[in-house]
Amino acid sequence: MRLLRVFLWSLAVFAVLSTALFLAIRRAPGQTYAARAAIVNPDQGKAGVYRSLAQLAYQAYAEKNDGEAAVLARILEKVWASESANLRASSPDVWQKINKSMDRFARPLIGASTGGRPQEDFEASAYQQYLADLSAAD
Repeated sequence: MRLLRVFLWSLAVFAVLSTALFLAIRRAPGQTYAARAAIVNPDQGKAGVYRSLAQLAYQAYAEKNDGEAAVLARILEKVWASESANLRASSPDVWQKINKSMDRFARPLIGASTGGRPQEDFEASAYQQYLADLSAAD
């Protein structure tokens, strides 16, 4: 039963990531599929999935698509919460640092639909810090 639950959860995560990647690639004006896919690669290290979701969320934010950025940031939070237990158990300090920087990056994007658009300088800084902190998990 546990194996079936893990399989179904993995399938759901794959479906969400595939859809998010498709939407990001599809909406890229003037970019080929290969060029957009090269930017977002969920296979880049152990933290590749989180990095890819952050890249998609930040791209949507940069293109002033705040609704899509909010959805992608929320997916990032959900996937992190459900999939990062091993890192939390093996490296709690690394996990906590990543978790804090993810919150600093994702929360303003999620709140943008109700609280206004985050400042670009702050969001760019939070995004870069999150990517830097993720490298510790690779």
